[in-house]
Amino acid sequence: MFQIDMNKDNDAFFNARKSSANYVYAGVAVGIGSSSDWIPDLIEVVVDESGNFILRLIELEAQKPDALISSRKYLPENSTGIFGTFCEYLERVIRACRSRADSREDEFVRLKTKLSKAEKISVTSAGALRASTVFVEELPLMDQPKSLVRTQSIEKILGWETPNFTGTLRLSGDKAATLGRAILVLDAVIR
Repeated sequence: MFQIDMNKDNDAFFNARKSSANYVYAGVAVGIGSSSDWIPDLIEVVVDESGNFILRLIELEAQKPDALISSRKYLPENSTGIFGTFCEYLERVIRACRSRADSREDEFVRLKTKLSKAEKISVTSAGALRASTVFVEELPLMDQPKSLVRTQSIEKILGWETPNFTGTLRLSGDKAATLGRAILVLDAVIR
């Protein structure tokens, strides 16, 4: 697990999750996305039951709607580009470990070697609350098949079925608020 955004608000989540991680690293920044302006709070590399790798970009927020919006900004990005950026980042981490005689250098070199030989690598975007260690949502990037990762649909999160918009439709307060959140997500994706 790699802590990218060094915001102190994220320390509780990072400290709780790092107990289940083999190795953790914090201190080297990386920008993700087509303009490299987005900095994820954490990046996890996970090996699933079948030996496939999952590169998980994690966004942490205080509120559930904000976590959903924040994590979805990566969805339209190119997964190959993000993986390439992560490999460059991993190389910088290895150099930083080498310059400080950090004993984790060998483990990060092994990780880089395993990633270079991996048959399947899935890049996902996950949102979580800072006060929890459970993901609110985890989705694969749009250019990947959805079957490689577990997903939690909006319908399941909100507890209602998606309405079919045809003609004029009057929305209840809850559905109007949900539509507003969807517009915020689309706005975040476009930016």
